[in-house]
Amino acid sequence: MIALGIGLATSVRVGIFAGKRDMMRAKVAGQIGMLVSSGAMFLMAVLFWTVPETIISFYLDTAVPENQTVLKYAVSFLAVAAWFQVADGLQVAASNSLRGLKETKAAMKWTLLAYWLIGIPAGAGLLDSSLNAWEVGDSIGVELVCGMD
Repeated sequence: MIALGIGLATSVRVGIFAGKRDMMRAKVAGQIGMLVSSGAMFLMAVLFWTVPETIISFYLDTAVPENQTVLKYAVSFLAVAAWFQVADGLQVAASNSLRGLKETKAAMKWTLLAYWLIGIPAGAGLLDSSLNAWEVGDSIGVELVCGMD
């Protein structure tokens, strides 16, 4: 929600400057929005990397021995999700910058290409049933998408 809020504010700022035909300031507003959004998500990613057990303990009793397998998977998912946070923060602000310019077709085409033609096949290609790591493969496919989007 943080990235979405920053992205929507970026859309408004870009739209205001574009409406005034001040494309230099519109460009700067878009760049600042992308920097702030991806920076905020990077801070969240640092938490995912540094204290994953603490985050997981809000949702799962980590002291119960039966939960150790789930904890192991959850820690690896948070490590992957951290990269997703950064990439998604960037793409949300970038697509909202384009929305501020009233250019929505390019973002739609990239999203379609990234999710359906690259993300899903990449996630499927990274599936490894012998390691029971299909969730990680799927998550990495989604990350590739956000990096492209």
